[in-house]
Amino acid sequence: IGSGGGIRAVLKGAVAFSFASRPIKAKEKKKNPNIRSYTYGATPLALVSDKKRDAKGFTHAEVVSAFTRTRKKWADGTSIRIILREHRDSEMRILRAEFAEIGSAIDALRKDPGVPAATSDQVAADRAEKVPGSLTTSTVALIASEKRRLHLIPIDGVSPSAANLANGSYKMQRVMRIVYIQPLKGVAEKFVNFIKSDRGGKTLMELVRWSHIVGQFSGLSK
Repeated sequence: IGSGGGIRAVLKGAVAFSFASRPIKAKEKKKNPNIRSYTYGATPLALVSDKKRDAKGFTHAEVVSAFTRTRKKWADGTSIRIILREHRDSEMRILRAEFAEIGSAIDALRKDPGVPAATSDQVAADRAEKVPGSLTTSTVALIASEKRRLHLIPIDGVSPSAANLANGSYKMQRVMRIVYIQPLKGVAEKFVNFIKSDRGGKTLMELVRWSHIVGQFSGLSK
């Protein structure tokens, strides 16, 4: 349902908490001043494909050429089949920010009925696994936690790993937040407190290879 859908569900009282990759907006805060957002980590956002089709990955210029369709095939000769995300999806915003040259190309791809736009992280991953030559975005966290059969594509020789995100050599990331209405009660309160704890952060890193946990990366804004 995306960040916005999750936040709306929290505001309506349909769920006790949700997860988001963006901060709470002023208009959402206005609906309930007690809504809170806690940043607990970040994960590399990667370009992915159904299998390893190019041993060296892409250069910045090759990413641009794939989305502008001046390059139409992988190194093994398979056609590059792009899977977009919805227009307002955070992954598309991050991709556009990193590759400013592809903004108009993405807009053009959206008009092509042969280029699908996935409605969620899971839908994008499902399609990428099934479509030969697929090219889309996903996160290290999702691929690790759901044991996805997807190949992470290095960019300019830098792999989208936790270590490379931490040392600054890899730039694209999705910041992870948990959103809830204060005060919490019962199991929801215990879960959110666990997420905020050092033990919870370490558990997340072990389970899904988060790049950072709060307390280790001061650059994450709460």
